[in-house]
Amino acid sequence: MPGHTRYYYPDASVVCQPNPQGDSFENQPVAVFEVLSRGTRRIDEGEKKDAHLTIPSLAVYALIEQSTPTIVIYRRTDQQFIPEVYEGIDAVVPLSEIGVELPLADIYQGMEFPPEVPEADESDDRNTE
Repeated sequence: MPGHTRYYYPDASVVCQPNPQGDSFENQPVAVFEVLSRGTRRIDEGEKKDAHLTIPSLAVYALIEQSTPTIVIYRRTDQQFIPEVYEGIDAVVPLSEIGVELPLADIYQGMEFPPEVPEADESDDRNTE
């Protein structure tokens, strides 16, 4: 709708220049974090991401997986946002834009993940009689 303003509320954000007290939103986030779920994945990876990436102050948009220790970071460069993938409980996400490093072990502390099932090797599929 032309002239229609949409507000998206992230799961977490970092704001360096807050709006006036009493505003129900922040329009200058530096970093936005979304935890993906089955119910929110389509919106978080689609229209919500697209809307957030148009915010001039935004430097980082992070999509955090629930079922695996994985974070996809969209980081602003001079020309565009570039995706970076951090996987594994020992990975650390550098966030120089807000002066921190974010260990996945801290985010996923206390969570248990199902063991990874190795992909079947095609040579194991041969027919032996």
